[in-house]
Amino acid sequence: MYEKQALGFYLSGHPVEEYSNVLDRYNRMTIDEAFHQKGKIRIASMVEDVRRITTKKGDPMAFLKVGDESGQCEATVFPRVWKESGHFLKPNQLVFLEGKMDDSREKVQFLIDRALPLDKLQARTRKKILFIRTSSESDHLNQVESLLLQSEGSTDVVFYFYDTNERRNMPVDYRVDLSDHILSELKTILGEENVVLK
Repeated sequence: MYEKQALGFYLSGHPVEEYSNVLDRYNRMTIDEAFHQKGKIRIASMVEDVRRITTKKGDPMAFLKVGDESGQCEATVFPRVWKESGHFLKPNQLVFLEGKMDDSREKVQFLIDRALPLDKLQARTRKKILFIRTSSESDHLNQVESLLLQSEGSTDVVFYFYDTNERRNMPVDYRVDLSDHILSELKTILGEENVVLK
């Protein structure tokens, strides 16, 4: 039982906050921040309530109430996503959600396009990470980014810009497949010492 069920609030912080280091790498927004954004959004939340219905075609779907450390919102799970993820979209489950905010109705809702249990997301982050050291003004930057985008995989990429001392966790679109020749190509462009897999 989480503290909110017993006390009515979270004494030691919202459970989602325990995953903050992991979530930072996935460009996650809080629910409050997401209300003001357009396009694809990633949030992490606890499922607080589930209301399952059946469409006119007989397909199951659901409406959720989800919450994080910043607030709550309603979320819609359409049949395709419910079929894939309904087995874990249950009250008190911590989840990572990808989708968009819809303000076309009376109440703003989060339309879920993809869902994943937060503990599964955490497990994924234990994989190796590709670190790329370069200058923020490097002539090779566009070439490197183009190369990364061509290689679809599951390995996260982190850029370190030595001239500005900035570390940048790249979006999931930049994840690479290390089974191809991308490492050797990157080392040829940037130098072996500037491409590190940890």
